[in-house]
Amino acid sequence: DFDVEVISGEEEARRTFLGVVAGLNNKNGSLLIMDIGGGSTEFIVSKNAVVLDSISTGLGVVKLTEEFVKSDPVTDRELEGLRNAIEKEIKGLKDSLNSASEATFVGTAGTITTLAAIDQNLTLYNPLCINNYILKKKSVDRIFDNLKSMTIEERLNIPALEKGREDLIIAGTAIVLSVMEEFGFREMTVCDYGLREGIVIDLYYKIFNL
Repeated sequence: DFDVEVISGEEEARRTFLGVVAGLNNKNGSLLIMDIGGGSTEFIVSKNAVVLDSISTGLGVVKLTEEFVKSDPVTDRELEGLRNAIEKEIKGLKDSLNSASEATFVGTAGTITTLAAIDQNLTLYNPLCINNYILKKKSVDRIFDNLKSMTIEERLNIPALEKGREDLIIAGTAIVLSVMEEFGFREMTVCDYGLREGIVIDLYYKIFNL
């Protein structure tokens, strides 16, 4: 007896934005927010906590993994196909997101918070260690090099890697690297807040007519 609301990619991006800015220490200035999901990835450009633009793409980690990652461990040919598909989408995206390369890069959702946890060698996930953590591109490069040479079973032995992400983390990390390379970002601010928090905040605004 629940009512189900199906939302567009743009509406998902709006609610994600509400959650992310609630968790950021620095909401001001220009931000490029990336939310990597299973079926899509959303990009949001904001300035001083106001959304200027949002784009939803088909770059989902589940979709990309099913299409490109067939072997265990992943082969160089599979990685090449994966990276080419992502880069093709990102290059077109760059033309649409004006001045995004000058913004602070912010990432949210499971792939990105997992990378932050791996970078800190966390044995238990701790939101206080993840939220507003600065993840360097050189760290993402190092993590990707390690992950792609491992089997799925070997990845399961990484304490910070949540069970269920051991296969998807390759595609997710490839998205992060492609975006950082295309826009020239050397680091990313990681936000533990995201869509779930944004849904609650959106409901709060509606209930109290804010």
